[in-house]
Amino acid sequence: VLLSRSGEAGLRYDPRVSGWEQTDIVSWLTHKEQPEAEANNVYYIPNRSISKLQVFESQLNQRKFLVAVANDECPLNPSAPCTYEVEMLASGWEYGMDSKMAVQIVNPVGNETDEDVILWEKGTGRKWSARKDHIKFPLVTSERSLMVQYTRSRGKPKLVLLFLFLDTQEYLDRFVHLYESRVEDNDYGFSSAHYSNSSFADGTLTNRWDKEKLWFQKVNFTRNSESVIWIHSPQHQVLPGTPIAEITYHLDNCSLVDNGGVIESHRDSYASANVFNWIIWSNTFANNTDTGFSVRLPDTYDLLSSKTHSFRMTENRFENNTDLRVILDGYYAFANISSNNFTDNWAPDRFGILEVAGMEKHLVMERNRFFTNWGQWMIRTAMTSHSLRSLAAPIPALIQYNYVQFNHFIKKVEDYVDMWPRSYAIGCFGSQKMDVHFNRLKNVLLDFELVAGGIPLRVEDSMNVTYNWWGVANEAQIAQRIFDVDDWNTYTMARYSPFFVTEEHFINFWWNPSIGQLATADHVEPGIDDLKGRMYQSKNLTLVKEYWPEFPHYLKPFRPYRIVRDLTIMPGATLFIQTGVEVHIWPNVRILVLGNLQANGTLYDPIRFKPINTTEYDEIKGRIGTRYKRSTMGEADMEEEEIEGRWLEGGGPFIRQLEEPARRILSTTRKRNRRSDVEQRVMEYIRRKRAAFDRKRADIVYKQFPALRRDDPYYQSFEIRLNTGNSTRGPHAGFIEALNATNGEVIPLCDRQFTLRNAMVVCRQLGMETQAAQHWVTPQWGYDPRLRLVKTYVEPRECRGEEMRLDECPLRLTGNDSQWMCMDNEHFNYVHCGMNKSLSSEYIGNWGGIAFAHDEYDFDKQTTKDPSYIQYTEIVGGGHGHNDSLQSAGLQLFFRSPVINTVNITNSSLNAVQVISPRDQLVLFNVNITDNKGHGLHVLTMNLQASGPASADAPLGPLTLPYLSPGMINMCAATKTISVQGRIILYYKYDSRPVDCVKHFIGTGGRKLSFRILKANFYSSFVDLGRPDALRVYASATFSPAFLLADFRAPPSAQDLYTTPEAAFNFPSLSNTVKTTMTDPLSAEQLALHLRASAADGIYGFIAEVVALPGTPESRTVNEVSLRASRIEKNDQGAFSYANTGEISPSVIVEDCSFSFNGIHLYGNISSSMQAVEMRLHNTMQLLFRGNSLVSNRGGLLIAARSASAVARLNAVVKNNLFSRNSNSTAIAFFGNDYQTVLLLNNIITQNYAPYFETILVESVALNATLNVVSNNTGLHTVETRGHTRVAQDGHTFIRNVFTDNLALGHGHQYKEHYGYFPDDPKWPDEFNLRPKRQVLSQSGVSFDWWTHVGTETERYRSTILAGSSQQHFTENVFNNPGNDYELTTTKHTQYDLGVIDAKNNYWGYPGTESVAAGKIRDQGDYSALIRVDFQPVLESNQTLVDGECPGGWWMIGDNEFKSCYLFVGAAATYQRALEYCESMDAFIPYLQAEDRRRLPLSRKVDDIIAATDTDLEKTKEFSGLGDTPFWVSSVDVPSIQCGILKSRSGQLMFRNCNGQLPFVCERGAQAYSSPPLWRGGVLIAIIIVAVLAISLFLLCCCWFWKSRRRREDSIERKNMLRASMQLQKKSRQYEREKQFESAWGSSHESAKGSIATTPHDTLYQHQPQPVSGPLSARSPTETVHTTCSDSLSTDQYHYQSRSELYSSADYRSPKKRGSKSSNNPYAEIPNLTSYHPSKPGDVRLRDVHHGGRHRHLDATTAGSSCSTCLSDSERSSARDSYTAESESSIRSSSASSQGTITLPEKRRPSVTTFSSPVRPAAPTPRAAAATAAAPMTIHDYRPQAAHQRVPSAPTYSQPAARPAQPVQQPPAQLQQQQPFRRENLYAQSMPRRPAPPPPPARSTTNLRGSQTSLSAATVSSLAANALARSNPNLYEQPLDRSPRKAGVPLFAPTAPAASRSLVALNAPSEVLYRSGRDVFRHADEDEETLVET
Repeated sequence: VLLSRSGEAGLRYDPRVSGWEQTDIVSWLTHKEQPEAEANNVYYIPNRSISKLQVFESQLNQRKFLVAVANDECPLNPSAPCTYEVEMLASGWEYGMDSKMAVQIVNPVGNETDEDVILWEKGTGRKWSARKDHIKFPLVTSERSLMVQYTRSRGKPKLVLLFLFLDTQEYLDRFVHLYESRVEDNDYGFSSAHYSNSSFADGTLTNRWDKEKLWFQKVNFTRNSESVIWIHSPQHQVLPGTPIAEITYHLDNCSLVDNGGVIESHRDSYASANVFNWIIWSNTFANNTDTGFSVRLPDTYDLLSSKTHSFRMTENRFENNTDLRVILDGYYAFANISSNNFTDNWAPDRFGILEVAGMEKHLVMERNRFFTNWGQWMIRTAMTSHSLRSLAAPIPALIQYNYVQFNHFIKKVEDYVDMWPRSYAIGCFGSQKMDVHFNRLKNVLLDFELVAGGIPLRVEDSMNVTYNWWGVANEAQIAQRIFDVDDWNTYTMARYSPFFVTEEHFINFWWNPSIGQLATADHVEPGIDDLKGRMYQSKNLTLVKEYWPEFPHYLKPFRPYRIVRDLTIMPGATLFIQTGVEVHIWPNVRILVLGNLQANGTLYDPIRFKPINTTEYDEIKGRIGTRYKRSTMGEADMEEEEIEGRWLEGGGPFIRQLEEPARRILSTTRKRNRRSDVEQRVMEYIRRKRAAFDRKRADIVYKQFPALRRDDPYYQSFEIRLNTGNSTRGPHAGFIEALNATNGEVIPLCDRQFTLRNAMVVCRQLGMETQAAQHWVTPQWGYDPRLRLVKTYVEPRECRGEEMRLDECPLRLTGNDSQWMCMDNEHFNYVHCGMNKSLSSEYIGNWGGIAFAHDEYDFDKQTTKDPSYIQYTEIVGGGHGHNDSLQSAGLQLFFRSPVINTVNITNSSLNAVQVISPRDQLVLFNVNITDNKGHGLHVLTMNLQASGPASADAPLGPLTLPYLSPGMINMCAATKTISVQGRIILYYKYDSRPVDCVKHFIGTGGRKLSFRILKANFYSSFVDLGRPDALRVYASATFSPAFLLADFRAPPSAQDLYTTPEAAFNFPSLSNTVKTTMTDPLSAEQLALHLRASAADGIYGFIAEVVALPGTPESRTVNEVSLRASRIEKNDQGAFSYANTGEISPSVIVEDCSFSFNGIHLYGNISSSMQAVEMRLHNTMQLLFRGNSLVSNRGGLLIAARSASAVARLNAVVKNNLFSRNSNSTAIAFFGNDYQTVLLLNNIITQNYAPYFETILVESVALNATLNVVSNNTGLHTVETRGHTRVAQDGHTFIRNVFTDNLALGHGHQYKEHYGYFPDDPKWPDEFNLRPKRQVLSQSGVSFDWWTHVGTETERYRSTILAGSSQQHFTENVFNNPGNDYELTTTKHTQYDLGVIDAKNNYWGYPGTESVAAGKIRDQGDYSALIRVDFQPVLESNQTLVDGECPGGWWMIGDNEFKSCYLFVGAAATYQRALEYCESMDAFIPYLQAEDRRRLPLSRKVDDIIAATDTDLEKTKEFSGLGDTPFWVSSVDVPSIQCGILKSRSGQLMFRNCNGQLPFVCERGAQAYSSPPLWRGGVLIAIIIVAVLAISLFLLCCCWFWKSRRRREDSIERKNMLRASMQLQKKSRQYEREKQFESAWGSSHESAKGSIATTPHDTLYQHQPQPVSGPLSARSPTETVHTTCSDSLSTDQYHYQSRSELYSSADYRSPKKRGSKSSNNPYAEIPNLTSYHPSKPGDVRLRDVHHGGRHRHLDATTAGSSCSTCLSDSERSSARDSYTAESESSIRSSSASSQGTITLPEKRRPSVTTFSSPVRPAAPTPRAAAATAAAPMTIHDYRPQAAHQRVPSAPTYSQPAARPAQPVQQPPAQLQQQQPFRRENLYAQSMPRRPAPPPPPARSTTNLRGSQTSLSAATVSSLAANALARSNPNLYEQPLDRSPRKAGVPLFAPTAPAASRSLVALNAPSEVLYRSGRDVFRHADEDEETLVET
């Protein structure tokens, strides 16, 4: 036939009948009356009237139908089982032979009924059941008679049977046979579906046969675009008891040209009820593209079934195919691949031609020819699983008599790489060894001929590869052509000797081995200049010096030793490394020490292990010619080496990191080797035309096959991206999303079985680094699958970690939709692509690290003493061994305990140090583990004492073993049968592929064996996958269920154990996971183990032991594991993890270590590590965690302990530690099983932030927390306690702890979810809006309904402490957390809570009353279902709990102004870290001198604290601390490059290197500790009301006072005006009389004028204008200023007090701010200012502007005093004239200052004077006045430089002290002349009013520090007098002087400052005051006011 252009499949095979079709088939049989039915050969049964029925050869009676119905003989619900028998007989003969019958089930029995039909032949005795043997129908009888027995006891009958007559020659054709046909131009040439169950839930029938066959004979498959054969098995769950069917595919003499591949894709390879047989014989595969020949064989759910798969591919021709990859994968099968020709084929990138993978197979691969093909390999076996068959002997696997020649991968021999197996002819990997013999190998353009990559038990395990021709006859060249244990010491040794030295004709049948010529080879010991391979002899690496070859022989640097391949130091050999030696190691190269390594460096000459740099790389590879050039078959071309370098750096197979140069190389190579014949070009042209042919037909595969998808990765392609959201790592972390290019959908990935290998491929596809990748399955609260409907999902992948894209990974063939579809919003794949490049660019890449191990896996054969040591050594850039960082570390110890002292392990590609089960003591001292991309330090100990205790006590927990752990037996190692002499350790670590592995153990000498689990973490899926993960133990190698001893598996809830961060803290045991049929311990004569494991991450797995009985306890046990004085910092995935197992585990000491900056916060509650320090203890009795600092980590300390009984309970001390600034996880977490006790003593726990976790979490552990300071932490609760304890009456005790300023957020979802809601912002909404919940720090917006339905869910409350049991005791604790609603909240009262919580004598906050305490506690008094708290009595004050004026936890030293508060931090830290921490608390490190009086009290106090906190555990010898403890201080006596320390006991002040780690003390100023006020609603309202009333009353009083004073002043002023008017009139009349008298008497009365003028003026009056207004009595109604002359108020002269007198007697002290201290302040920014204070205290206050008074009296006692120094009129006139001239010149020469600042001329700057006393001084003598006038007065103007500077005090003016007053003398006569008063001068000399000055300028930012002006005392006195004269309110608008000047120009213009004598400060910019026409600058200060006259 011709099957062409069908649109999907040319031929489709689907034996499925839908439910409605089946109903339609049987409906015509069941709806007829019985007579009519029998007339049509339909008989209803049971019918006892019919006992025999016959079928005849005639057309009419050839068939009979038996239809089961409910009738009277067998009703629908019979009271008794119905039974009916009938005989069926075939009547007819042919050729004298009996006829036969065929029987078919038309309608099968139903599951809701028990009906059945039994058919049997009387002669042969064969029987068939319609229910159990349905796949055997249709059946053909061998006799003419057949008995039928029908039974039913319940349910509705459904069975319908058909009986058909057959003669002797007739048969039933049970296969599909396509013969001599053409199948072309289809999407699929042939497609089929096979099912495991007989029916579906909807009634669909599958019509399974026990044997069915699809036979394609002489068929031409041409131009089928997708594939030739497509096989699909959609069912993944098999019902128990389902029979197994055999399905055969037979391709016979077919031609497959220009097609896609031959593909079989089974929907489930875990469990299937089908067995497949493939027969591919004599076919031609030519010119196909994407030629994937993929056959994946499913696992039979019955592992012991006798039916197995088979694969026979013989005599086929593969030629000119592109992307050809023939792969046989899946479970056990017999495979015969023989006599095939592979010629001129091209494999896909990163793949080869032929591969056999999966479970081990009975393999025969012989007489195949591989010529001129391109690929990374020609033949590859990669077995990952074992078969349960043939444990007595290995399953045969033969690769023999093959010709593999002239194949290529590189373009020339110079492109060789010899450090990793890039390309090869034959590669054998994994769990099955191959026998490779009589093969002819010669492939010079492949890197290697053979790779022996099997998993060995020991280093010397070997694989037999003898009797081959390797293309060369030289022994050294053959060794280079084989890659084995001498290249990578994790591989198997290839035993290739003897070998053929001549090219033999192995494939000829008449050839025999005796014809060929053989040779043998011996091992070659490496030298020190070329260390590689196995080293059996000891060697010494010394420091080698080199000199230049020419004179004068300048010294060159020391030459390092280089290691270019793996080095294995064999048992008995020792490698000595001397001081100062450097060892440079090639990337991926690993050092395995099975013997001894002694590296003894010094502090100044350490030993260094480093990666090679670029210069050495060029030197080794030949770019730089030196005598160290390595001799190989061909030196590498650098263009190819660049590709290699990228691969080495990226850590994957070739082309994994290929960039454009490499792709050009491959492209050039392909073009160069491509054939150029005409036929090839014609075929290419036809192929291109056919591809361009537009066949726009609908692909109806999805319609015809609803369950069929494009399951094979060849036909699925999609792009991925990371939805970063609020990720802290930018594009390197986010949720994975895929793009469906067909419909444009963005699809999230929700694969719950997503593995680390998948994450690595995702990172590689996105162009990021892979080795440090991490992944999580975590909620995505912004996504709701109920609202975001997705049409398609990306089907799950099962990556191996080497693929370039996620869509290239094989499908995970589980078929369970719920495992990978987004069913909720809680399971999304989140990936972090960490940086694995930890080195700078001058290094090529990371090397593999150093591993110490034993070659023997049996403990009885291991050596007892370990002489190895590593001291003063640096291990830099390790951890990347064999292209995989997951199996290596910088330093690994397996069952070894070398001395590790002062070692630096830095810059590892992933993990730094791994210690597995050390022997003797493990002491790590002064270890520096920093800047590693993975985990810092991991320790696992196993003390095995018993011979086999119960496995139920084994702890569950994450497995932290590396994938390759020498000294232990890998469950999937190639060897299956192992002999046990003493004790062995067995392990398995999950990876990204499902496996079945078996081991068979036999005791030597017939001894009995015992088995137990030591540690386990089995994977468990959420749903049934059809094959649960389990470890089964049998007592027989047959694996029969009758010999099953135990079945170990995870509990159903174990899936959540480590998928969420909080669940990771749980620490269960294996007790609930064990199903046993015998009593523990498990023991038998022999033990057979079968492990079935799914694809999962490496945290899953198990560790077990097998012991030969009678067993002896292990002699070399570890008594102590100590980590001291070490620094573990900046490790991306955590600092330190410890785990142990066994009967009695060692004591653990972690002391004086620093754990800082470990882990990376990524998103929400996702971090790269959960805890910085994680300890999972099992039967550990003593733990001391003392003096450690955990700062700025992701998480703090986790201690999870489990004890088998109270005898082995844990006693832990956590003391003197610092937990600060840790985030995203608990700061301290304790977990136990009710036996453990923990003492938490004198720790500082501050500034930790974990919005999703508690700050301190305690569960099932008895905790004693004493003298801890817990402050400024944020978490769900500050302390949460759970569970009960069995070892103490008071489960938890809290004594004298300080809880201050902590913030509790509470559990639960307090806010509404935002499912499906996205704001207008196109970006993803941030996490704060989508999932604030516990992270929101305020309660605004909290649902009212949420709070009102709390009930017993008290964990919702924001409480400092959440008490989960009544076994708790609180005393003398300080609680001061104003941000929390409660300080103590209890949980639901249970039957175990027999008492109440004792919380007496605690301080609960201000005021210390019982009502306040009751409000801070929520217990049974608030809700009856809660635990009650007894909190009375309470402490009314915290004074008894704090030291003096210091906060809680601090203590005081000193008194008065020298007292300070101190805090002792016992955690080890460097000086800089200590300084930073003290500064974070507003403190500093104490600064001491050698003779400082604080030194001894400080040291004694620290020593007292250390002594007072000693515990019983620390008093033992092994746990004792230092006697004289040093701690950091600061000192002036310390050298600049050192830091000061103080000894706690001796008080000595010394110094040390600042990088050391010591405790420290913080100091801060003392202040009284005051509790915050109690701001309650009622109190606050009352305070507000009282304040309003007080303010109102005050305002009323002020108004009344002002009004009364105004009235009094007005009254006095009116009286004064009247009095002045009367006096003026009197004076006028007197003046007239005098004038008349003068005219009468003439000049003879001239002298009388002197007696009339009775108002003399002082000399300062001459320096100012003459006042011309009213009498003196009218100036000041309140008598503020009085004259000093003898006249009474009736005089018409004006008298002024001398301003020199005023200034000389004034107090010039600076004003003080309120509340300032009189003592010196050592922290003040500006020192105190000093000013001059006169000897006489008399001060004069002029006018007080602030207080609103008009005037104040200068001196009430001087109103009537006489004047003896008054000036005459002539003296006044001359002084006035000189003043006017001087002021005019000053005005012309001055200008205003910048920024509006008023500056003064040098002699006439306005004064700013402060007066504070009304006492008037005595008048100075002329001598004193002269001295005062001669001394310049200095005015300083100090202004701040900028607005943010501190505002200084008000300005103060100072002058020299005045001399003592002299006797008063009369002035000269010429100065006493008088000038007559002229009325006409009153207004004639007035000037117009000045314009208002501009508003005050802004404060200047110009530096005016030190600005000053010097004025003479006379000038200042005149200015003061002028101001005094202007203070009279009765003077109207009067001019300041009589000199002309412009309006608006100030009298005193600014000038440049002069030198200062003292420094004063101006507090604030002045503001202009306008009053009575006078321009006055007013400066406001807190205490006094100043007047500045302009």
